[in-house]
Amino acid sequence: MHVLKQAGLFVRANLWIIPLVALFVWVLFRFLDPAPPRSIVMTTGTENGGYHQFGLALKERLAEEGLEVKLVTSRGSLDNIERLTDGSGDVQLGIIQSGIEKLVDRRERDQLEGLATLYHEPLWLFQRTDAEPVSSSQTDAQADVVEDQNSSDETTDGDADTANSTASTSTTSNVTEIRRLTDLVGRRVSLGSEGSGTWAVVRSLFQVQGDMASWDSQGDGQWQTLAGRAAADALYAGELDAAFFVLPADNALIRELINAPNVELVHLSQARAFAARLPYLEDLTIPEGLLNIRRNVPDQDISLLSPVATLVGNEHFHPALTALVLSAAKEVLRDGNLLDAPGQYPAALPMDLDMSAEAEYYHESGTPFLQRYLPFWIASIVDRYIVLVIPLIVIMMPLIRSMGPIYIWRIRSRVYRWYEQLRRIDHLIVKGEIKDRLDQEIQGLHELEDELTRVDVPLSYAHELYELHLHIRYMINRLEAMRPEGQDDQSDGTVVPV
Repeated sequence: MHVLKQAGLFVRANLWIIPLVALFVWVLFRFLDPAPPRSIVMTTGTENGGYHQFGLALKERLAEEGLEVKLVTSRGSLDNIERLTDGSGDVQLGIIQSGIEKLVDRRERDQLEGLATLYHEPLWLFQRTDAEPVSSSQTDAQADVVEDQNSSDETTDGDADTANSTASTSTTSNVTEIRRLTDLVGRRVSLGSEGSGTWAVVRSLFQVQGDMASWDSQGDGQWQTLAGRAAADALYAGELDAAFFVLPADNALIRELINAPNVELVHLSQARAFAARLPYLEDLTIPEGLLNIRRNVPDQDISLLSPVATLVGNEHFHPALTALVLSAAKEVLRDGNLLDAPGQYPAALPMDLDMSAEAEYYHESGTPFLQRYLPFWIASIVDRYIVLVIPLIVIMMPLIRSMGPIYIWRIRSRVYRWYEQLRRIDHLIVKGEIKDRLDQEIQGLHELEDELTRVDVPLSYAHELYELHLHIRYMINRLEAMRPEGQDDQSDGTVVPV
């Protein structure tokens, strides 16, 4: 019971700390980041496209970690950017094709943060092998237009060689194979659905080549904007001579096209030249037989251009989820594919967008320390509140150190405050004003003795209380000695009237 009393005294002596700590905690909570959400919305691509297939795999992996991912299909990269930057916050995560962000204005681009590059998604160009040949006069005329448009621009030796070789083509020969963009003139070609990544990257190639006239006229009306499946079906049916696709190498549609009769993959002879001018595109070589060893497809090394699928978030994507999402992406992409080595992705480069600080940390140092040993949601709580705990400890340490001295001062003040009365009597004695008040002061000191018996202090401070008793008795005896001789002692407890 005595221990409980001492604890109560200690608490009452330090009650003033509680409002200070409460104020400090409120201030920290006011500026503390909110907890990460349990669900996010991700915009992908067409239902049969590579982006959506990756999204499905990522969704399944994150569900195991307790994060729900709602997938929203789209027409492609431009559609995804529009959703991420519309300011509604309905979508927080998405996949875009590298370089596609250059087609939007700076304000929209600044709303995006890169998280990682995911995989190569080459620009495949397939043509029918039985397509009707195009007369060389058409391609020569088109080459002249391109050369005229580029005449004022700086060109490389390779560009000059290309123009010369085009101009020297015999007017009596027929062009039966596509090797350059100029070979598409006069043919029925699918450029990808408008606004898709395929459409955007093909457009950038014509822009770099300086042939926007062909693009604007859509090949004199013979070019179409068909999505992947529709373009493939039209190619099989002979309604198209060629079609562009941007898909990963292991996509089912690419495997289908590789094995389709009368369809072959086009070797882009100027792939390296385009890659040198467009840093977000890579010049990839598809080795002979890579796509189908038994049938030896392709039957020679093929040069392609390849953008990279890029995972991006907006300002509504909670940064604490970055490591969780990238770790899940790493599991999904762990085995790689025909073009990407195992463990190559997710990666930080190539990245044209500004990368978030959390993504930079992940790519440089891996999974954050706490998430290596704790489940994500527990690690997230600890990570958030450690921001609260560390400053709280810094503030509390001097407060805790002050609690002992303050407690001692409060306990001793219970005893020492009575010394004020003894000092007052001392001053009366010194001034010679005590004689008329002897009986009254003696009676007051007796009452003080009675009051002190009801004062409760810890045992460690009891000696100071008993010292006060001795000092009061000393003062009573001193005043008793100052009574005139023969005066009755009235210190027996009888109250002397003032």
